[in-house]
Amino acid sequence: GFVDEGQILSLFESVLKADYFEALQIIETLHNSGKDLHSFCLDFIEFCREILLCVVCRSRVFNVFSEQLFNRIQSFANKFSLNLIMEILNAGFNCCESLKTTLNKKLKFELFILSLCAKFEQQNQYKPIEQPQFLNRIEKETELAATTNAESTDISHSKPDSVEPYSNNRINLKN
Repeated sequence: GFVDEGQILSLFESVLKADYFEALQIIETLHNSGKDLHSFCLDFIEFCREILLCVVCRSRVFNVFSEQLFNRIQSFANKFSLNLIMEILNAGFNCCESLKTTLNKKLKFELFILSLCAKFEQQNQYKPIEQPQFLNRIEKETELAATTNAESTDISHSKPDSVEPYSNNRINLKN
């Protein structure tokens, strides 16, 4: 059966979010509606190829997808490294080759998509702290330091009790 762009986009977005359940639901819906998973895999690869071309060329090269979907593809391209999208494409090609001969196409395609979800889940765990949260944390630490310094006594003129004067390039601590 024919696969529409919305199904490709929905599956891709569920992979990006590492939403295993949603991804499996989309595949289940495709399978139950009689869609050919090999053809869908090829369309999914073409979608990823468009992202690759956007990453490399920074412009639209072919008119495979609608203008609206292409705009979404461009927004994805800004989030991908060349290596990552090439890795996805290679895994997709391997899956498509396997789908030609496997007896359980649905399972093979699910494994491919779930492996992509796992990759993005791992990648999402190491996202940097967003700027507003980071700035809030610095502001709180600065306020805490200012409060602590204001409450502490001025010890700039007193000598420490536990440290003896400097001798032989060592600091000796009293027991």
